[in-house]
Amino acid sequence: MKKYKLLKDLPGCKAGAIFTTIPDNCEYTPVGAAFPKMCLASINNTQWFEEVIEWPENWEELNIKTEWGPVSPSYLCVRISKHHKSFKSILARLKLEELAKEMNGDWNPDWSKDATLKYHVCRNRNTLSISDARHYAELIVFKTKEMAKFSLKHHKKLWEDYWMINK
Repeated sequence: MKKYKLLKDLPGCKAGAIFTTIPDNCEYTPVGAAFPKMCLASINNTQWFEEVIEWPENWEELNIKTEWGPVSPSYLCVRISKHHKSFKSILARLKLEELAKEMNGDWNPDWSKDATLKYHVCRNRNTLSISDARHYAELIVFKTKEMAKFSLKHHKKLWEDYWMINK
């Protein structure tokens, strides 16, 4: 369910209130509040509403479950020695794949000949940046550039571990 933040005060409703949409009849009601439903012109009106994006800010928020039960952040079903030089990179890759999967939702990247543009975090020497890609299926990709920027900002330590950047 999408959520929207009210940007301007309305009678009986302060700016910053969060709304959920009821698509059938264009009515909106604040999240978690006993507030009468109000019909507003359009949720797409950027003067009044801003979509609230709730992507996971860390891997622990995912609450991943396996056939054996929940997976703790310190354990993944990978058999590799903690002393292996790539251990942190492999672990970070698995976590980043799960975060990207959660952020991308139902979207699956198209890797065909005429593939759509996708975004990923790339390494240039010892710096990380956002780039676009069409045909590199081994990348961890995001549907939008904003998603990739969010991931780089909130999951920076994982990206540094994945790309083996020693800071």
